[in-house]
Amino acid sequence: MTDQNAIALMDRFWSSFHALPEAIGKPGVHVGLRPPGGQPCILLLERGYSTLVSGPSGLVAWLCESIPEMPDPLTAASWSTIPGHQVDRIIGPAYLGFLGRNELRPEDYCHETRILTKSDHPAIDGLRKACDPVEWEHGGMDDDHVFLRTGAFCGGQLAAAGSCQKRTDHLADIGIVTHPSFRRQGYGTAAAAKAAQKVTNQGFLPFWRTLLTNKASLRTARRLGFVDYALTLSVRLTGDDPCASL
Repeated sequence: MTDQNAIALMDRFWSSFHALPEAIGKPGVHVGLRPPGGQPCILLLERGYSTLVSGPSGLVAWLCESIPEMPDPLTAASWSTIPGHQVDRIIGPAYLGFLGRNELRPEDYCHETRILTKSDHPAIDGLRKACDPVEWEHGGMDDDHVFLRTGAFCGGQLAAAGSCQKRTDHLADIGIVTHPSFRRQGYGTAAAAKAAQKVTNQGFLPFWRTLLTNKASLRTARRLGFVDYALTLSVRLTGDDPCASL
């Protein structure tokens, strides 16, 4: 798949996700309506000269007026006051990229890797207990859309795991978690390479999301050949249920 085809796939998905078909690529701020249900949230994506924002119906007019006046909508300070809502938490700014080449060789990363199966559940549970709960959540290992998990091993111990989350028939979200005792040793990169290779071979375009503050994850993405696509921010407002998927 060429980079242009990959960009077209990403553009279609993220424009539709924000209920703004074909808005990416058009300069300016574009505001869409989030579907009702779940925890109210404001989602922002910035790509080039395009800023896509989607939120609850009661905030659409406010967003249209306020976003153009914000010095930098990708900072938490820009969302300190939201009419009629309290901020639960802010996730971001975050990196969003897609795999820019199709030839991944997990064996180049010098660690044993393989697909994880049901027999690996005890090892996965051990990795979960060793990791920070927020890191585990961001790794996507328990996401409802996971259809494949990979592992990198050290002497039989699961040192890192990758998750593949199906978003469309053509797009898969790659997540990664690494045991604290095995970080900075290439295990996360090896597990992620295995995951990206497998979904690429199945016809998916892998994409990668991580907080800009997660320098290790950013290094892994770029080492594997992921190409910068956009920056995102999620402002989760007070409510009873988790924010909609993604």
